[in-house]
Amino acid sequence: YNQWQEVHASDNTSRIIDYRASTGLKYKIAQGFTFNLLYQFNKGRREEEAHMSEQTYFTRHLFNKFSQLSGGEVIHNVPQGGIADRLNEEYRAHNARAQLNSTHAWQDKTDKFHNLTALVGLEVRDITVETNISRLFNYYKGVNQGRRLDSTTFPVFYPPQIRESIENPFRDRELVDRYISYYFSGNYTFDKRY
Repeated sequence: YNQWQEVHASDNTSRIIDYRASTGLKYKIAQGFTFNLLYQFNKGRREEEAHMSEQTYFTRHLFNKFSQLSGGEVIHNVPQGGIADRLNEEYRAHNARAQLNSTHAWQDKTDKFHNLTALVGLEVRDITVETNISRLFNYYKGVNQGRRLDSTTFPVFYPPQIRESIENPFRDRELVDRYISYYFSGNYTFDKRY
């Protein structure tokens, strides 16, 4: 194992795209009262690939670890070629906020100043994230194709005192997060000091 060679035999790439669009509306209802309505849309994508060529320790180790002798013949259960771990993730988010603002200032008979500020609002958010994680075997970077192992027919191997199967991370999932939040804040100031 040579760390310098390992770095040069691996090729990791990452690409992130993020879009945001927002708009808002502010309306004066009456003296001291305003209403704000805000909306934002987000959409993004992240693509990552960790390519381990045949020259990396990781690939050689996996290839050799799961090879077996059968009747004097070596059977390789991990396909020859490189290995690529891929992550593809997309998300969409909708955010909306409605807020009522109030400000009232006055001076009393003793010439003391009073200021009352308050706001109340509601925020709604919806986020959807779709994730795909996969591992491709027999992968060559220039050709940009490989194959997945069938995890339903994975053989289980019994190296000395260990029961193990070939590592094959694969996952498709979708997460949805929706929530509504309410908020209120108020402030009173007396004589521009307290």
